[in-house]
Formats: sequence, structure tokens, C-alpha cells
Amino acid sequence: METEGRFATRLHSVEESPPPFRAALMDRLDPQDSVRFLAFNPSHASQGFRLPATLLTLTDRRWLLISDDDSGRAAVAERAFEDTLLVEMEEFLFDGRLKIDYAAGCTARSCTIEFNTVSYKPYNEAVRLILRGVEGGPAAASSDRPATVPEIEMRPIIFHNAVPAILAEGHRPVAGVQWPTVHGSYGRELAPAAALLSTDRELVLISEKRVRMHRPQQIRVGYSATFIPLVRLARFGFCRHERYSILDLGMRARNGGGAFQVVFPPQQEKAVEQVLECALRQSAEFFSALGSS
Repeated sequence: METEGRFATRLHSVEESPPPFRAALMDRLDPQDSVRFLAFNPSHASQGFRLPATLLTLTDRRWLLISDDDSGRAAVAERAFEDTLLVEMEEFLFDGRLKIDYAAGCTARSCTIEFNTVSYKPYNEAVRLILRGVEGGPAAASSDRPATVPEIEMRPIIFHNAVPAILAEGHRPVAGVQWPTVHGSYGRELAPAAALLSTDRELVLISEKRVRMHRPQQIRVGYSATFIPLVRLARFGFCRHERYSILDLGMRARNGGGAFQVVFPPQQEKAVEQVLECALRQSAEFFSALGSS
């Protein structure tokens, strides 16, 4: 397997990974680990900075992320699915980013993979497998077919296109709300346009990413999608301001927890609350059925 180049590659075995990464991974794997997923992303430059090469590994119990530095030394971040809080995927032009948040005692930490969006498919698959692992299912091969277009109408076009692309097959939204860009005084943007969806497994926040280019009226649009497994959702509340409201989500894992905040227009508070209540009902029904099966 050729792992050189600009794009991420889905590997079929540990032996296919480059030697420094292979050695670091073998040193961390336990005999009981069953490797289910491997993706190698070579080092590349972005805006004049070197981005490290990475090897993302998913076993049946945890994830491991190995990255290198300028001298070729490898560093390893790893966590059990039981301590994983959320996953975020961002796509904008050719820049992609996968972020995993996890509990570390009283604090939440994260690790990030920067990749070229030409090679987004391995990381799209990784998101779904990590979510399955967090839910208690095996992080085994899952369908890479997108969900069907939801019945909830999504506008503008960025949301309409993003929703079926990022949701796993069968995870059709059961509730949702979207809102425009939130502005403060003097027209300052406080938060991007966004949509909040609930499936029977996770809460999904899709935020618009817009950057004005050099030419007048030329705007590039991308999005970020944050997936919060419902099994991690412990509470929610609201903080109200004159021009905006904040949704405060509390998350819990085996060894700690974390928080996630969403800024939205105050007039959407009732609709946002209904999505959260639906999410909690779906979570209770899903895990009740899981426990009785």
C-alpha cells in the first residue's frame, strides 16, 4: 500500500502503516485489541505551516491517534469510547478537520486531524464508527451510504446538501430547527447560521462556514457538523441575553464530562427546547429497547 502523497488513505492492516507509526501503534495495542479501522494522513503544508502526519486507529474498545513532529517523533493520544464525548467534522474548500472531544477527569480535551477534503471518505467512515462505539455497538464496518433526505426542510442549500451527506444510513432526523446568522450590535456576527437536528442516536449541530474572498460579492461556503451521542447528553439549559440565547449542553462519560454551547436567536428558544426534549425521549426509548433485547 502506497502511503506517500497528499491525501489520506484507508489501510487494511497495521503492517501497511509507515514504520514510525507502526512501531508506536504496536507498542500501545493490547492483545485483546481488535483493530477495525486504520487511516493514514501524510504530512502536508497549509498556509505556510506544516501539519503533522497522522494515523487514526479504531479498535473494538477505543481510538488511538498517532501524530509526528518535525523531527519524526511520534506522539499518541488514545481514549476508550466510554470516555469519548463528541465528534466534529468540518469541510471548507479543500480543508477538512476531524476533532474528537473526550473526558479527562474534570476537564474535556480534544485532538484534531487536518486533511484534504478530496480524501474525506475515510474520516466520514471514522465518525460513524466512533459514534457506534460510543453508543455501545461494535466499531465495525458500517455502510458509507448517506441517510435519505430528511422530511425536515433544510434551507439554504448548504444545509439541504450537508444533512444527507453527514448522517449515517438509517439515522433520519426526527426533529429539527434552523436559524439565520446571529448578529450583535453594529452588525457584528456572533454566531453563524446553523441547524440543530435530533436523530434516535445523536444530536447534530450543522453550522455554516462563510468566508468572503478577495473579489467583491465572492463568498465561499462550507460547514461544520458536531455529533453529540444522546448517551452522553446529561442535561441542557438556557442562558438568555438581549440579542441572543445560549443553549448549554452538559455531557457525561465514564471518567468525567464536558460542556458544549450553542448561540442562537432568542425567538427560536421554544423550537430548540422541543428538539432537545425529543432527543431525550428518543434516547430513553432507544436504550430501554436496547436493555430489553
